[in-house]
Amino acid sequence: FNPAWVRAAAAQHARMPSGVPFGQHLKLNIANSNALSTTSFTPLGPQPERMTGCSGCFDYTKTEGRVNTIAIDPTTTTNGSIVAYIGSVGGGVWKTTNCCSDTTTWSVMTDDPLIGTTAIDTITIDPSDHNKIYAGTGDLNYGSFSMGSQGILKSADAGATWAVLGADIFGPSYTEPPGQFPQYNAVGKVRVDPNNSNNVVAGTKKGLYFSYDGGVNWTGPCTTNSFSTQRQDITGLELTNMGGGVTRIIAAVGVRVVGGNLIDTRGRRAVIIPCTFIMAASAGLLVALTFFVSSHADFPVVPFLFLTGLLAGSAHGFLYPALAALLMDVTPEARRGGAVGIFSAVFLVGTALGSIVFGQIAHRLGYRVMWSVLTVLLVAGFALSFRLRVGHARRATRAS
Repeated sequence: FNPAWVRAAAAQHARMPSGVPFGQHLKLNIANSNALSTTSFTPLGPQPERMTGCSGCFDYTKTEGRVNTIAIDPTTTTNGSIVAYIGSVGGGVWKTTNCCSDTTTWSVMTDDPLIGTTAIDTITIDPSDHNKIYAGTGDLNYGSFSMGSQGILKSADAGATWAVLGADIFGPSYTEPPGQFPQYNAVGKVRVDPNNSNNVVAGTKKGLYFSYDGGVNWTGPCTTNSFSTQRQDITGLELTNMGGGVTRIIAAVGVRVVGGNLIDTRGRRAVIIPCTFIMAASAGLLVALTFFVSSHADFPVVPFLFLTGLLAGSAHGFLYPALAALLMDVTPEARRGGAVGIFSAVFLVGTALGSIVFGQIAHRLGYRVMWSVLTVLLVAGFALSFRLRVGHARRATRAS
């Protein structure tokens, strides 16, 4: 995204007069204190989103938007006049100066055409200057299917105006090898050194970044482990004053260590086939267990169940993301969101129905029959997995 044309448009917009059309709006509600006015603009949110009438959506009637972060001005301690900031996944930074009661009001602070995204994942206040606010953009919380970052927002006047920092460093793209699953970067955490306001630390999906001039320039990424080729999601970040000018940095890192990148490096087929075999074999072992226990009453069943559960659970942990990645490979980009929703819904419904069906089989015919039926189905899935062609994922990705 090149914001140059937006800056030019914003300059032209500033020279244009603006106002509210005169007259009474057709939907003006006189009984509503927040009714539309003919002399000023009326804020319309945040408020519950109405799901009724949404095509293809579950009808939740009304639902709220997602708030990712909240920051409280530490210099305000009197209830009713506390200053607080919240960051939403799609609505930018909001501020209140009259927190906290049922009459608390919020105002959006980031309705600026020069800000490339309103997806906010973190807000922090400079411990040495409560008027300096940092907001990290993107949405690290929802993994790969999230909004990408567009830099870090900084305000020196308590949110009245904002500057975009590090847009060339914290861009939306997360570099992946050609043909691999697309991902997006995000600034999930920003913290300021309590001993020096010039020192700012940012946590992204690539690791930690450091600035020593208030966010103007950045160095990184810095990783805390030896798995530098894998995701380094910074899910927690704290800077603590240890005294004597020493600052301690504590970062929580989510990284796929054992086999986490097998799907991308070895291909979908190389993961799906062995995983379906392990799940089928685990179910088969449970069938064998029912025969063995009938003639050996003193057989230690619990360790055997633990082993089969560990094998099947581990295989499932690799199989589900591999199937999801395969789905993305063969689905056109414009339809991937719907495809993921259908895939997840079918999986959840299948899990629920499977629990009921297999529970009834076990109740009426016994566990041996239940495990035998499950083994047959898993063996069928294992046989079908061989129909996946080598290189299929990459060709489908290019075609989409």
